[in-house]
Amino acid sequence: MVKCTLCNEEFETDELLQKHMRICIFCIDQKNIEK
Repeated sequence: MVKCTLCNEEFETDELLQKHMRICIFCIDQKNIEK
């Protein structure tokens, strides 16, 4: 299991996590704040 560090959702594989981070509004917002 891989956990998303931005919203704490868990995923089976890293690939699913990557897909999630492209569509999760919360994660996208967090990334934008960090930069």
